[in-house]
Amino acid sequence: MGFSNLLHPRTPIGLDVGTASVKAVQFVRAGRGHAVAACTRFPRATTDVPVSGEELSEIRAVLGRQGFVGAEVVAAATPQKLLSGALELPARAPGVPMEQIARAEFARIQKCDMAAAEFSWWELPAPARSGKATHVMAIAYPHAAAEAQLSLFDRAGFRLCGLDTQGSALGRTALAAADGVKTLAVLDLGWSGAMLVLMRDGMLAYERRIANGGVSRLHAAVQTRLQAEPGSIEQLIQQIGLGGETDAAEAPQVRSLIAAHFDAMIAEVQKACGYAQHQYPDTPTKLLVLAGGGACIPGAADHFRSAIGFDVRLADGMPAADPSVTPRQRPTPSHASAVGLAMLLN
Repeated sequence: MGFSNLLHPRTPIGLDVGTASVKAVQFVRAGRGHAVAACTRFPRATTDVPVSGEELSEIRAVLGRQGFVGAEVVAAATPQKLLSGALELPARAPGVPMEQIARAEFARIQKCDMAAAEFSWWELPAPARSGKATHVMAIAYPHAAAEAQLSLFDRAGFRLCGLDTQGSALGRTALAAADGVKTLAVLDLGWSGAMLVLMRDGMLAYERRIANGGVSRLHAAVQTRLQAEPGSIEQLIQQIGLGGETDAAEAPQVRSLIAAHFDAMIAEVQKACGYAQHQYPDTPTKLLVLAGGGACIPGAADHFRSAIGFDVRLADGMPAADPSVTPRQRPTPSHASAVGLAMLLN
């Protein structure tokens, strides 16, 4: 380790192994803040399958070649194993065992053994007309699932020093761009699906996975319409997008398909914002942050903004990059989850 690393130590690596690609971000501590020290995104060899120990070993080797330092990582909990939900509990009062009540209610609703799971909950701002009840969001992650992840990363030479949910990681990244907005939405347009998150007063208040929102569906639609080779679809979508002039003969068809895909997601955002408006009429949603690979399609933010009617930003307002990091290595909206994971312990 050189003197530069002693003076500016690296944070754990935020590692997001998605269904189609790997995203990783690492910060360097600089003064009272952090700057991006290393950032990468590369395709997985096999999509839509769980990550193996062998693949994690290959990922670690790639990260070492691309400027990442150390073996400490923060990853997302396996979404299929994670349980979450909103609870309505009795009003807080001296002597009321809120932790026990929350555990018992969550176990009843989710039909799970809380003794065999890690459990966390946080109180939400009281909705309008909520009476005296205490509203909370709760999550649980089975010990068996956590131990399996720890073992997998350990065999690959990583030290898994933190686990988080994807929703929390996205919310953490979005808050960096919120500028004090009290109620905001985050839409992650991933490969196999989309995730919609609502943040209220800095806390995750709602999340939902949208199975048909994945960019893979857009790729499939473009491939079917144009009878194009699968390997050319991503480049075609990025070149044409929804904005700017282009002389590509396929532009009208591609743009129509992109717009239709985004419009379906806009309808989901509007439903969620309607829910938030009902719960918190005094603080309507004023910001949508777009994340994920789909947010990198040119014109995405403008299309959502024109339909939704309030501010839309891309999740690329990351901390200033270290001077040694080239523009191509800096985070994009597709790195939003990895950025949020890297922020967990800092």
